[in-house]
Amino acid sequence: PTSADAAPTLTHAAPSPRESELVRRVEELTQQVSRLEGMVAQQARSLRAMLELLETRGLVTRDDYLAKVR
Repeated sequence: PTSADAAPTLTHAAPSPRESELVRRVEELTQQVSRLEGMVAQQARSLRAMLELLETRGLVTRDDYLAKVR
């Protein structure tokens, strides 16, 4: 292949302060979403465990619970 066939090389200019701030903010928000997803997953596990206990003790049926949350 000739040099005309070679893939062009891209030179990256240093990001502007605005771009750097946006990248930093996106990274912060991504971390925040990840933490929130972890919290929601933990809450879901807790609710499932609580429902299982209530159901085992005969205090509530799954159908009653589902009817309330819908």
